[in-house]
Amino acid sequence: MTHAAGGPKPRRSGAMAFLALALFGADAHAEAARVVLAAPASPDEVVAEVATRVRAELLAAAFDVVFVTLAPGANPREQVEAASLEPRPIATLAIVRLADRPAVDVWVYDRLTEKTLVKRLDLGRRVDPELTSALAIHAVELLRASLLETRTRSQAAAQAGNPRPVPREVGDWVERAVEPKKTLLEGRTIAIAGAAMHSFDGIGPAFAPAVRVSFGAASGLAGRLSVVGPAFGANLEGPKGTAFVRQELAMIELVYAPSRAWLAPLASLGAGGYHLYTSGQPSDPRNMRSTGNVWAALIDAGVGLAARLGASAAVSIDLHAFVTQPAVKVAIGDGVDDVSIGPAGRPSFVGSLGLQSSF
Repeated sequence: MTHAAGGPKPRRSGAMAFLALALFGADAHAEAARVVLAAPASPDEVVAEVATRVRAELLAAAFDVVFVTLAPGANPREQVEAASLEPRPIATLAIVRLADRPAVDVWVYDRLTEKTLVKRLDLGRRVDPELTSALAIHAVELLRASLLETRTRSQAAAQAGNPRPVPREVGDWVERAVEPKKTLLEGRTIAIAGAAMHSFDGIGPAFAPAVRVSFGAASGLAGRLSVVGPAFGANLEGPKGTAFVRQELAMIELVYAPSRAWLAPLASLGAGGYHLYTSGQPSDPRNMRSTGNVWAALIDAGVGLAARLGASAAVSIDLHAFVTQPAVKVAIGDGVDDVSIGPAGRPSFVGSLGLQSSF
């Protein structure tokens, strides 16, 4: 027979514990700031390359890009206005090839400030990836600077008693793309990972899913609920039989992750509960198969590293060590001449790799 030990005497329980997570609905996705990209209907190789790179930069900057064909000789601003797009774009970027020289102009027209900025670059007659990339980056940076100026003007006007509200989509864009990035766990975050649990002096490696839900502040401090399990795979063998083992743990943690960089370290401390279930198969067929359960408190410490994949997503890897009280052991035998395997949680380690998303 087998039993799980939680201290001097074995503890058995036929009841299972169920954990329920109540998540609030995610905020509605902010409306994207629409930008028109205007280019000739039949562009040459250079203009086509510039248009492709400008569009990529606009998308990377979190704009909603609408492409408009530019008629020969037409004024880009007037043509976009005549198109009557809804919702109206906040800006227009037009790519114009000069007829008298091997150069390309990128016009940046900001409807909110009614300013038109022009970035010109001599590109020659052939595609130069470095030059076209530089032109695209500079053009989008002009637009970013213009939008930031719009918000600054609005704040100054409000202080002067003549408020000029910034359109909602522009304010949303500025908040997402211009303001400093959030700390790693700021706001509500959910993470799903694959985990491995191991105790070097007792129960061997077991594999489990892990779910973590957190709510954090801009300071980098966050509260987190973590659930790991069920962990399978740590079957134990002894001279008197084999024990099938399943483990689960749940804990509340305090996490510190203050970095706003793309690569963010974190550290955590937590406390919670640990559950071990065993089911034994005796070597002697005359003995009956038995099961056992043990519950224990745990304290946990962890470190991790996350790499951001965007404004609200990251891939993370972490390592935790936890200690249980009382000690948890598995014994294989008839209760008189047991063979103990363990202890687990003195300490045990949990490593995980997964994805997290803020909402």
